Amino acid sequence: FFTSTVPYHKKFTMALLRRKIATAIITDIDDETLQREDTETILIVITLIKEALYGILIAFAVLSLALFIDCHFLLKLPMVHNFRRATMSLVNDRDTMINMEESSGLKFIDMNEYNSKVKEIDIVTKKIALGESMFERAVADIKSMDAEREQYVQEKSKLTASLDLDRFCHMCLWSKSQQITCASRVKALQRTYDTPRHTAMMSAMKKESCRKSDEDMEKRARQEKRKKAKEAEQMEHWAEKKKDFCAECEWEEGKTCVERVNFLNERYLIPRERAKATAMVESNECKFSHQKKAHGPQEEKLANFCPQCQWGPHLTCQQRVEYLMYTYKVTQRKAKLDAIQKPTCVKGRA
Repeated sequence: FFTSTVPYHKKFTMALLRRKIATAIITDIDDETLQREDTETILIVITLIKEALYGILIAFAVLSLALFIDCHFLLKLPMVHNFRRATMSLVNDRDTMINMEESSGLKFIDMNEYNSKVKEIDIVTKKIALGESMFERAVADIKSMDAEREQYVQEKSKLTASLDLDRFCHMCLWSKSQQITCASRVKALQRTYDTPRHTAMMSAMKKESCRKSDEDMEKRARQEKRKKAKEAEQMEHWAEKKKDFCAECEWEEGKTCVERVNFLNERYLIPRERAKATAMVESNECKFSHQKKAHGPQEEKLANFCPQCQWGPHLTCQQRVEYLMYTYKVTQRKAKLDAIQKPTCVKGRA
């Protein structure tokens, strides 16, 4: 068995000391006992400390009571009043407040300011809750609108197929002698006789040349199927693919990729991310990767375009770009390519 390394007489002395301290704290010793020579020193020290603490507590309680009464104008003692004013002045002193805030890690503010901040926090919290609820409703509305749009798109496809409008060939010739396309014939009927678009298409399709053959329809169906498969692949890896989208590149002559995206979004209510994927499938020109392969030197020049450099005596390169876009209705990309023909519009050559 194990035994303690502390000698027995030391353990006894410590226990006796603790018992004497506890007795001195609990028991009130009178003055006569304290003055006796046989009274132990530890009892005298503990008693004096206890009485000093009692005195401090009583003085603090009396002072607090006097300050409280003076604060409510029930006791008009100049000394108490001056002490309270000096104390409040010291507490409200700027340096004192800074030291107290630094040592406590707290920020002391006026009660009115505190109440105003609490009210402001409550208002902001309510606004956030309202905004979140509105956002949730908007998301739900968008989902329902997307579902409804899909129904309308399917219904439109059925109606178009029932009227054979899906067989309408825009670029086919309505009149070979006059070299008028079917699309031009439709526009002429709309412009001249104010004919509705679909009615004009059906009128143009009375000529067999404006109707697509079964072979053309099958070819178009295969193309649409491939297009949708490519769009689905783009959306599956959209986190990576979206970096390849070139907004200012030309989707076709006179129309940028971002304009095509806006058209698909506004006309067919296609979500913008899906519309970007569609534009990239429809035209490789909307891909940065294609631009670098097909127009490598041009891309390097565009990357080094210097907007603030001088194109002419009183014209910066950016101002030249804006002038070309406004005057000739060209895209920003084309305007930049025209502006960097001047070496001064290329960084490092100005």
